[in-house]
Amino acid sequence: MIKDTSLVYDETPIWSAPFGLTLLDTVQMLPEINILDIGSGGGFPLIELAERFGESCQVHGIDPSEETNMMIREKIRLKEIRNVSIIQGVAENMPFKDNFFGLIASNNGLNNVQDIKKTLKECFRVCRFPGQMVVTMNLPDTFSMFYRVFGEVLKESGMIDKVAEVGAHIREKRKSVDEWITLIEEAGFIIRSATQRSFSFRYLNAGAFFNHFLIRKYFMEHWISLIPEDKTDEIMKETELKLNSLAEHEGELNMEVPYVCFDCIKR
Repeated sequence: MIKDTSLVYDETPIWSAPFGLTLLDTVQMLPEINILDIGSGGGFPLIELAERFGESCQVHGIDPSEETNMMIREKIRLKEIRNVSIIQGVAENMPFKDNFFGLIASNNGLNNVQDIKKTLKECFRVCRFPGQMVVTMNLPDTFSMFYRVFGEVLKESGMIDKVAEVGAHIREKRKSVDEWITLIEEAGFIIRSATQRSFSFRYLNAGAFFNHFLIRKYFMEHWISLIPEDKTDEIMKETELKLNSLAEHEGELNMEVPYVCFDCIKR
């Protein structure tokens, strides 16, 4: 049986770590402030923020998932952290009073809200003057090698309309830097910096890529939903063959993840 203390020592999710480390390098260290983490997920960077800022600050996490909120509460209990509270809810309608937070953070969480304009309006409402908002998000070229090959296979199979749907899917999930700038500024924040970086997931071949739990859990379902059900096996198999050809030629598959970290202030 796995001991419950394993919750304390589990690895920071490899997907969120690069974004979150940039976020942690960007936040201003101030005492006696309330801090909000939107989309607190499994607890990173929520718990790290609580430990780095210390007990003069109170850190609040908001996330719609009951399962992940329960996991965070157990981690907090095991680590004996006293300056964190978790709320199950959505960012579009937050149960906090106006001007409550000195720092708002979201580590690749704003990509997943239902209404980004309403969420940013709520962020502006609950952020104090002159509070900081630091948010990260991955950009449209995420896994561009996969999407290029996937699009080629769809096109060669005569599914031109599906190629357009893939593009629409990317635009829905991942906005450009310019689009984010417009949305953030329209909400009332001033952007002090927009730091762009990238990291990569390297795979031996397409089989390893497709079988990676991260891909199976968070990406594969969306990709398959773009293909007619009777063509799913054919399209995915051909995509795998083409990716394997690239891997053989280049020695690996390099799936790049570009992202941006916005440092914003409410004035």
